[in-house]
Amino acid sequence: DPEIIEKTKKEIKEDDALVTGATGTLEGNYIINSPRYHTNTAFHLSLRADGSGQFSSNTSSAISWAENAGVYTLDFAEKVTIYQNSDAESSESVVLTGFSFTVLAENDVFRTIEVTRSTERTVVNSNSGSVTMTTEDDETYTTNLIYKNKTISLLAEQLVGEWALHVQDNDFYTSYDPNLPETLQFYADGTGVVDSSEAFTWQLNSHSLIVNYDDGGETGQLELWFTKALSGGYQLVGLDTSFDKPSDTLT
Repeated sequence: DPEIIEKTKKEIKEDDALVTGATGTLEGNYIINSPRYHTNTAFHLSLRADGSGQFSSNTSSAISWAENAGVYTLDFAEKVTIYQNSDAESSESVVLTGFSFTVLAENDVFRTIEVTRSTERTVVNSNSGSVTMTTEDDETYTTNLIYKNKTISLLAEQLVGEWALHVQDNDFYTSYDPNLPETLQFYADGTGVVDSSEAFTWQLNSHSLIVNYDDGGETGQLELWFTKALSGGYQLVGLDTSFDKPSDTLT
């Protein structure tokens, strides 16, 4: 019963014995994501002590942030695209216009947070060129604020070998790419190849994997964090801001 579920959630959030709130400082580098399913949306958030920061989804923006009565509010310097799609008839995009969260609980690896976000949807008719903008109802949901420096750490020998990679990009196109999954071969010398044709180099940092690749003669860099161990592999969240185009974030 949805009403019972919402009532229970409300009671939990109002119980000081169950909801601990944030302790200590909140500055740091985070992934906003619930890794229960690999299709869950992921964002990247950096919070600095001076009240500045960075937020990344399909696109990125500098932010300012502040806390008031346990509510952390982000103000975007630019609108952040979190969804886009197009076909022969129209193109559609959704941007964030507001984002705030409260901390419900925390442990050494992540904080459980309740997010409230405001969005605006734009639809452009490909034939007439008409533009329709709609302010959507605010969405509130529970997710995790994961410390990037507390994600899973791997040794190089654990990564060497052949892997299948299925990417869920923060856009419509690559999420439904019929060529997925891709086959990645990691070699011990720090080189690799995608589908036996596209070369890359790689290195492991303490808590992330850096992949350098060539895109039409330009060098790009993808950073990946291991957020969940699976029976035969790992779930990851990535960030690539190499080029001025959408889909910075993938899972």
